[in-house]
Amino acid sequence: LIELDVFSTVKECVEVADIICTLVPSTDPILRGEWIRTGTHINAVGACLPTQREMDGTCIAKAALYCDSKDACFVEAGDVVLALKEGSIDSQDHLLGEIGSVLIGEVEGRVNEEQITLFKSLGIALEDLTAVRAIHDAS
Repeated sequence: LIELDVFSTVKECVEVADIICTLVPSTDPILRGEWIRTGTHINAVGACLPTQREMDGTCIAKAALYCDSKDACFVEAGDVVLALKEGSIDSQDHLLGEIGSVLIGEVEGRVNEEQITLFKSLGIALEDLTAVRAIHDAS
């Protein structure tokens, strides 16, 4: 049984969330770093152009950042591109690694329960194909 709660604002929702998934092709942030509590994980999927952003720079700065493609992250991911341009993050070194490197143990993931983690996805086709194969093999 899955229990669902309904909230009036994004702020009310994310202040109590353990996992946040954003899927909005917005040009204005819908998620603010000041709302994110320690230990939260964010999956950011929606803003995939350098002019779009789901999160403000504070959100990017507070989080341990991972992506699906380092090359694409600093060109296509507006959340990251704009945070760097505004000075919310100092350099590309804020990116800790690609999710594939975390999964095979080359890059460390979450280091403690208090850390805020962020996976910025840009929709790499190989991820979709791998997910479809896993679902197919499980059925």
